[in-house]
Amino acid sequence: MKAEHLPRLALDALWSISGTDRDIIFVMSSDTDVREKFRRLKPPIGSGRNTKPYSEVEMTVANVNTNGDLSRVTTNSNGASHPRFLFSYTSKRIPSDVVGQKVACVLVDDSVKITQERLDKVRTWRQQNDVPTIAYFTSDPLSDLYDIVKSDSIVWTWPLELLERAIDTDEHRRQGVSMLQNGYSPSSTKDRVSTQIVNRVNGVNVEINVPGGEKIEELFSSVQNEQYNFEKLVHRLDSDVLWKARSSIRYSIREFEELLAPIELSEVHSTGRSISVRLNQLDRYASIISSDPDAAPAVGTYRDVLTALNRLRDEWPAIPEDQKKEGQLVTHLMTIADSEESVAVVTPTERGTQAIATHLQAHYGHLYSQLGDDLHIHGPKSVRSATPVDHVLLYGAPRYGQRDLLRLSISPHLVVLAYPSELRLLRSQVNSLNEAFEDATEFPTWELAASATTTACESDQIHPSPERIDVTVPEEGNREKSSLVSDVDLRSGKGESDLADIVRTFDPDYLSPAQDPIRNQVNEPASEQTTSTTKCTILEVETGGKLYYRPTDEVSVLRADHQKILTKESRNVSIGDVVLHFEDSEEMRDELYGLIRERGDAQLAFYAGSWRALLEQAIKEKGDDLDDFIERVENHLNPDEYKVKQTYRRWYNIDVTRTRSKRSMRAMASAYELTFVEDNLDVVWNAVHEMENLYHKLKEAIEEHALRAATTGEYEDTVVSEHPRIQLSDFDIEHHLHQCTITGKATDKVPPYKIGTYDRP
Repeated sequence: MKAEHLPRLALDALWSISGTDRDIIFVMSSDTDVREKFRRLKPPIGSGRNTKPYSEVEMTVANVNTNGDLSRVTTNSNGASHPRFLFSYTSKRIPSDVVGQKVACVLVDDSVKITQERLDKVRTWRQQNDVPTIAYFTSDPLSDLYDIVKSDSIVWTWPLELLERAIDTDEHRRQGVSMLQNGYSPSSTKDRVSTQIVNRVNGVNVEINVPGGEKIEELFSSVQNEQYNFEKLVHRLDSDVLWKARSSIRYSIREFEELLAPIELSEVHSTGRSISVRLNQLDRYASIISSDPDAAPAVGTYRDVLTALNRLRDEWPAIPEDQKKEGQLVTHLMTIADSEESVAVVTPTERGTQAIATHLQAHYGHLYSQLGDDLHIHGPKSVRSATPVDHVLLYGAPRYGQRDLLRLSISPHLVVLAYPSELRLLRSQVNSLNEAFEDATEFPTWELAASATTTACESDQIHPSPERIDVTVPEEGNREKSSLVSDVDLRSGKGESDLADIVRTFDPDYLSPAQDPIRNQVNEPASEQTTSTTKCTILEVETGGKLYYRPTDEVSVLRADHQKILTKESRNVSIGDVVLHFEDSEEMRDELYGLIRERGDAQLAFYAGSWRALLEQAIKEKGDDLDDFIERVENHLNPDEYKVKQTYRRWYNIDVTRTRSKRSMRAMASAYELTFVEDNLDVVWNAVHEMENLYHKLKEAIEEHALRAATTGEYEDTVVSEHPRIQLSDFDIEHHLHQCTITGKATDKVPPYKIGTYDRP
C-alpha cells in the first residue's frame, strides 16, 4: 500500500515544515504512481481552501536529474520560489548540495534498488547537508533494504490490534470520515486501502494447491536427482565456474515451475531469454566447464542435468494439462466464474501477464468472456496497487525479491500454485517471514507500538501481536487441491463432453445467433453445444429500445440542468435518468482506420492491412468458396486449433481486422501462399496489434470528449489526438452517441455478447 501511503505522508510532512528553512521532502521510489498520486491530492471538500491540487499551489513537484539538478513537473500559481516535493525513481539520483540544504526529510521506498554502496552515498549526502531524517518503507521484512538498515534505524511494525482499532466502525466513521485517510484521497482509494487493512487484520486465508501427476512428477524428480548430484560436486570442488552454472540451472528449473500458460506462448512473451534459449546457453557452457581445470571433473554430471532438463522441455507439451499449473489455473477460474466472484492472477514478471491473457483468449474464450472485468492479471509490481478482489492465484513459491507476495492483502483468499518440488522453498519462505515479524517485537519501538495500542483500544488487557502468515505447507509427497475447487478433468473421456473443448469454441468476435442462425460447431456434436449467460441490468428506453450492462458497469448520466455528466453503476440508474450510450460501430472503426492511414503512420497501416488485402485477392484468384477455404486452412492447423464455422466465415469474408492467435494468421498465409505475410509475419502481427491498440485509445478519447461535449451539444472543434491529428468534427458524433431516457429497469441473464449493446426498437 506504499503508493497510497507515501503521498499522504509526504503531504503531512510538508505541512509540518512549511515556513521553515528546510521545507522540501525528497522521495525515492521506482513507482511513479507515488508522484502522480501526490500531484492529484487536493484539500478536503468544505475546507475553505483553494480547490486546486496542492502541487499546483504551494507544494510544486520536480524530478531529480542525473546531475542533481531539478526538472519541474508542476508549476505554481502563487509565485513560490522552489519545488517542495522532489522525486527520483532511482537511488542513484540525489539532489545537489544547494538543494540538499533545504531538504528536511527523505522517504525511501524499497522498490528502488538499494545496495550498501548506494546507501553509503545517500548517507554521506545526508551528513554533508545535515538532513534531519531518512525514513525507509518496506513491505518485505526479508528485503535487502531491511537487512541493511535495521541495525541502525528505528524499526516500526503495526500490531494487528492497533490496525483493527483503526478500522473499527463508529459514528464518526459511519459519516464517511476515515481516520486512516485523513480526508486527502478519493473514496475509491479509501475503500481500496481499508479493504486491504481489513483483510490483514482478519487474516488472509492462504491455501497451497499442489498440481501434479505421474508424468510431471517423474520428469521433475529426474531433474532434481541430477541437480542434487551436480550440486554436491559444486560444493566439493568450489569453483566459480561451477557456482555460476549452479545458479543458471536453478533459474532454468524455476522457469518451468512458474509456467502458467503453454510453454510455446510463454516463450513468445518471455522477457529476454526464453527457456529454449537458456537451455542452449547452458549447453554451450559445458565447454567452459570442461576447459577449466578446477571445474572439469564435474562436466559429466553437468551434462546429465542438461539431459534431464532437455527431456523436460521436449516432453512438457505432452504432459496432461490437469497435471500442470496452467490446467489448475483454468479449473480455479471456472469455479470463480460460476460463483460470479472476482480474481487476480499474479505472474512472476510483468510481461508474463500477456501469455496468460493470450492463452485464455485463444483456447478458453468463453471463460475469458464470462469472467470479463472480474478477471485481473498482474505482475509482481502492479498487483501491489491493484483493486481488491475475492481471490488471488499466485504463480508459485515467490522469487527471492518477491517473497512479500505471501502477505498480499488485496484479497481475503490467496491460493499458491506450487509443485511438490517447490514446497520446501515455500515452507522456508513462510517460516522466514513469520520469524522476521516476531523479531520486530524485540526492537525497543515495539514498546511504543504496544503503548499506542493499549491507548487506542482503551484497555490494558490488550496484548499487541505481530502479523503472521498462517498456513500449513503440505509435505512433498502430499498433493493438495484448494478448497475453492472440486476436481475437473480437462482431458477428454470416452463418451463424455470435453469441458475444455466446449469452452474453446466460444469466440467474442462471433456474430450473435440472431445474426447468424447457422452457427455450426466444428468437431462438436449438437448435443454438446452450450449457451453461456451472464448477469445483466437491462435498461428500457422511452423509444422502445434496450441497453444491456453488467450490474457494476459504470454508465454516464446527463444532468442537463447542471450541464454535468455523472457516473452511476447500471444497477443504480433511476427511471427518468438520461443515459449517454456511445456505440462503437464497424462504420466508426472504418472511419478511424482511414484517418490513421491518412494522417498517421502509413507504413504501420500498410503492414497491418496487408494480410487482409492479400488474402482477399488470393481467395478471388483461386475461386474458393467457404468450404474450400476451410479445407485449405485446416490443413495448416492442428485438430485442437480448428475453429467454429462462423469464425472461418468471418475470415473468408475478411470481416476481421485481426486473428486471435499468430498461428491462425500463419495458417491462412501458408494455405494461400501469401509469401509476403509469411516472410514478415512478426512485423505484420505486431503492426496489426499496434493499429488495434491505437484504435482503442483513440476511440476511448473520442468517447470521453463526446461525453463532455454532450453537456453543451457542441461537437465541432475538440482535438482528440495530435498525432495523428483527429477531431470530433471528423465524425458524425450524434450518430454514435445516443441520449436514452430510461423508462424501466430489469435484471436477467443474457449471452455475454449482449453486454454493452443497444437494441433499437
